[in-house]
Amino acid sequence: MSECPPSSSDFESAPDAYSVKLDSFEGPLDLLIHLIKKHEVNIYDIPIALITQQYLEYIEMMTELNLDTVGEFLVMAATLIHIKSKMLLPRPESADDGEPEEDPREALVRRLLEHQKFKAAAELLHERVRREYWGYAMQERHSPEELIAEKYRGIRPAPGYPACPDHTEKGPLFELLGAPEAGLALTESFAMLPAASVCGFYFSHPHSHYFAVGKIGEDQAEDYARRKALDPEQTRRWLAPVLA
Repeated sequence: MSECPPSSSDFESAPDAYSVKLDSFEGPLDLLIHLIKKHEVNIYDIPIALITQQYLEYIEMMTELNLDTVGEFLVMAATLIHIKSKMLLPRPESADDGEPEEDPREALVRRLLEHQKFKAAAELLHERVRREYWGYAMQERHSPEELIAEKYRGIRPAPGYPACPDHTEKGPLFELLGAPEAGLALTESFAMLPAASVCGFYFSHPHSHYFAVGKIGEDQAEDYARRKALDPEQTRRWLAPVLA
């Protein structure tokens, strides 16, 4: 599932720095949605100056992470600064055709709303897997609050989560599912295009749970590279955020 590809004028944000790792989010839009909800701000009237400052503070906490992973978050940071600068400039009362000029934040609001729709669709698909396709929780009945708190059986981590920090698994997954035929693509750093694309794994075991891999040693990285038939240097690059 995906939304329209972003353009350089399509972002704005509502973030605040806090102590959750970058790899807990599938992308910058995921982080923005979380922060909007966290601060209970109106998605149609995002305080861009405050948000930009907090987002940049959050970016500062990523300095020890792999820049290949952080790239799309940096793009969002640059876009926030661009929107902030446009908000500071005097705005004409109307355009040449008499229509009011669009709020510089409007494009991002549309993207965030679309992102929420696709996240909701992903939630619905997971529910159907549990209750219909795999059928291991056919009697499941959860309130919206319980779904948000993930009270259901099983998990659905995505590449980049603390439990699976290796983004290269997206390659085989995209090939297996025929993602390019559906209009999805991967960049050289395994970022997904369109930006709000959803990619992850379903685990149904009753004892499956989220966890953080933590730091790994050089011997573990070399063994992982061998088992994946990857060049050791390339493997170190992708596992940089968790290498001891």
